[in-house]
Amino acid sequence: MKQFVVIGLGRFGCICGNNEKGDHFGKCDGTQRFWGPLTTTTLPTTTGNWYLTGNVTLTTEKTIDTSADINIDLNGKTVTMNVAAEKTSALITNNGTLTIKDRNSAKNGKITLTATNNRGWSAYSSVISNTVGGKLIVENGTIEHLGGTDMAYA
Repeated sequence: MKQFVVIGLGRFGCICGNNEKGDHFGKCDGTQRFWGPLTTTTLPTTTGNWYLTGNVTLTTEKTIDTSADINIDLNGKTVTMNVAAEKTSALITNNGTLTIKDRNSAKNGKITLTATNNRGWSAYSSVISNTVGGKLIVENGTIEHLGGTDMAYA
């Protein structure tokens, strides 16, 4: 019998994403991952398994390290950023491995970006920009660009 266990400020969760208490037989390979809580002001850029404890409003772009392997559980929360689009920009520039999931039962977690200045075709903005060698895995959740510029990419 595998159990969901709460320890200190973090939590353990079955790798299958089933975070219910009780028997996970047939739903999980038995591997456990420690999930650490994220604050409401930042996102991780180095290796780890993280879950959102509240909505996150970013004021600066985040770049994920080349060697990073990051798992983010949106946990039903929203990550947002407004960008002036004065230059080409991305909410997240992924150079490593980034996995996005939402283990909340409602599956309503989101990552959203809004451009606040339309530069026409002079600059673009993207929610997640995957570089050469970067690997993005989206298991569930929503990634959306809410527009505001002619060149907007999710």
